[in-house]
Amino acid sequence: MPGSRPLHLLPLFQSLTDEMYANGWPRKGPQVFNTYIYKRGDFPNSEFYYSHALSMPTFTEVNDEITRTIEQYADAFRKVVSNLDNLINFAT
Repeated sequence: MPGSRPLHLLPLFQSLTDEMYANGWPRKGPQVFNTYIYKRGDFPNSEFYYSHALSMPTFTEVNDEITRTIEQYADAFRKVVSNLDNLINFAT
């Protein structure tokens, strides 16, 4: 599962008093005519994507250990793809 939730489920969008902005800006301001507090179910497509997505680690540096780890991920994906028919038949 991805490490970051869908944006509408982050605290910034869950309350008008999120403690990030003392006056509610930018969610309360002269340009805002409607204020929304988003809740689970308001954006079902993003929630579906989030619940079905595969999250991979972000490698921010390169060294021998990380290179080996990335190769292990690649080998695992190759193994799954090369056995996809067997996996699908096994699951059904």
